Amino acid sequence: MEPSLKAWSDPETGLVVRGFLDECLEVRGQGFAPLDHKTRGSKVERINAAYYVQLDVYALMLAGNDRPLLDEGYLIYYIPGPPWNPDHELPFSVDLRRIRINPKKAQLLVKKARQVLDLRQPPQSSVRCDYCRWVTEARALEEGLKEEIAQCGDDGEEL
Repeated sequence: MEPSLKAWSDPETGLVVRGFLDECLEVRGQGFAPLDHKTRGSKVERINAAYYVQLDVYALMLAGNDRPLLDEGYLIYYIPGPPWNPDHELPFSVDLRRIRINPKKAQLLVKKARQVLDLRQPPQSSVRCDYCRWVTEARALEEGLKEEIAQCGDDGEEL
């Protein structure tokens, strides 16, 4: 199936969800399943939580485009690795993962997004948020660097 889909609109929140499927599998007479391609540098130990959300959102868009859904989606991981070929070919191993999808989860996320967008102040960061943790660590490193530079005693004056 052509992976291009019309945007999904939520009349309750006024939000619009857009995206572009890598691919979509059709099992005739049964339904459609989103498929997404991923590249990794190493074996997949655990599927990133964002990928579950991504496939749920694709499922929501498929359902909104009147496509009957299967209850599963697919992730295909391409992992480059040895043996390296002297002819400069890059071999890949492939890891196919089948995951359960649920467009209702994506609808709940849209409603939650509306609630967050309507807040007067951004919500407090979560200790579970990798991005928030990274920002906190980056700020601490920046402050430490500023202190070290100040201790050098050089104000960077023009000579």
